[in-house]
Amino acid sequence: MRTIRISVVLAVAASLLMLPGCIRSSTTVVLVRHAERAGNAGNDPPLTGAGQQRAQALAAAMAGSGVAAIYVSQFQRTQQTAAPTAAAAGLTPVVVNTGPTTQQHAADVAARARSHAGQVVLVVGHSDTIPEIIAALGVPAAFVPPSPIPDGEFDNFFVVTLRADNGAARIVHVRYGG
Repeated sequence: MRTIRISVVLAVAASLLMLPGCIRSSTTVVLVRHAERAGNAGNDPPLTGAGQQRAQALAAAMAGSGVAAIYVSQFQRTQQTAAPTAAAAGLTPVVVNTGPTTQQHAADVAARARSHAGQVVLVVGHSDTIPEIIAALGVPAAFVPPSPIPDGEFDNFFVVTLRADNGAARIVHVRYGG
């Protein structure tokens, strides 16, 4: 009897996922700030040992997510943060230069993320770009993190869900890594 109930629940859940506008057709955008960087290495510092560990924690957090695209900036700290996840998923991260303004960069990244309808996208950015990208994705202002993210915070993990039926954006904020 219990097996039959579980089978019925699974069948109903599977059929609901086939309906237009359900979670399955929503786009999921995961946004993180780059991991810990070396302090005195100029404009383009690499990750520290702790940063490398956090990059591995990101890969573990993204395992099984079905990530379809990864966007990073031109700086090695974002690329190094994304590298373990990209390797595990067999992807090459796409570089989106930060450009002349944070707002333009945010709009560019948001447009690229939206082009992956129904998929999972990872964005690795910076303390000032992540809040702007979240806002550009349409998250209501009351839920957008303050910009810039405090200098010592590298463990923010934002999940923005863009509904396929109406484009509404919802956000979940958790922490990851050690």
